[in-house]
Amino acid sequence: MTRSSLRVGAVAAALTAVAGCAAADSRPADGVAPAAARLSAQSGAQAPTEEDEIMVQLVAELGEPRHFCLDVPGYPSSGNIDNHREAAWPLEAHTCKTGLPESGTITLDQRISRSALTEDPGKVLYTRLDACLEVVAIGQTAVREDALSVVEDCTGAAAQQVSMTGSGKIKTALDSSMCLTIGKEAFEAGDREPGEPWYRRALTFSTCTKADAARQTWKITAAPASS
Repeated sequence: MTRSSLRVGAVAAALTAVAGCAAADSRPADGVAPAAARLSAQSGAQAPTEEDEIMVQLVAELGEPRHFCLDVPGYPSSGNIDNHREAAWPLEAHTCKTGLPESGTITLDQRISRSALTEDPGKVLYTRLDACLEVVAIGQTAVREDALSVVEDCTGAAAQQVSMTGSGKIKTALDSSMCLTIGKEAFEAGDREPGEPWYRRALTFSTCTKADAARQTWKITAAPASS
C-alpha cells in the first residue's frame, strides 16, 4: 500500500498522536521536538551519519545567513512519513539546521542521499524518512508553471526523477526547462531560541531563467555528524 492510499488515515493517526503527546502542541510546526519525541526519533529514525548523507542548500543567502535547505514541512520525529500529519503538504525550503546540538535528530527532515541525487536518473531521497520528492504534475507528463512537490514512496516514476546540473540547477525529468526554485517571500517558521526565528520559503518547479538564477542555484553540503 502506498503513502497516497494511506494519507487520510495517516493524518488522523498523526493528529491523535499529537493530541496524546502534547494535548495542544504549542511548539512551532517545524520547531524542535520535545524530549519524548526526540527519544522516539533516537530509537527509530536516528542512525549514525553515513558518508552518503548530505544537505541540499541554496547557494544565495537571500537574507538568511544560515542559508536555506530542502526540507520536509513539519517535524516527522518518528521517522515515519505515513504517520506524519504534514506529509501531504508541499515541500519547502527552510533555514538549514546546522551547528545545533542533537543534529542527527533535528536534521532528519533535511538529510538527502548524495548517490541518489547524482545518479542517472537522480532523485531527492530523504534518507531518514525513506521518502522521495515527487512533482505534482497535470496528467502523466505535463508540468504546470510553479508546480509543487510532495514526499511519496520512492517508486522510480518519472515524476520523482531529477537531474542536478554542473551549474547547480535541479531539473525535473518531466520537463527539463523547469528548475527547482525557492520562493520570493520568507516566512517565520518558529524559533530555534527566543528571538532567533527560523524561516521557510515555498519550493516550486518553475521555468529556468537567468533572472531567477539566485533562486534556482543549489549546492551539496555535508550533513552534520549525528550527536
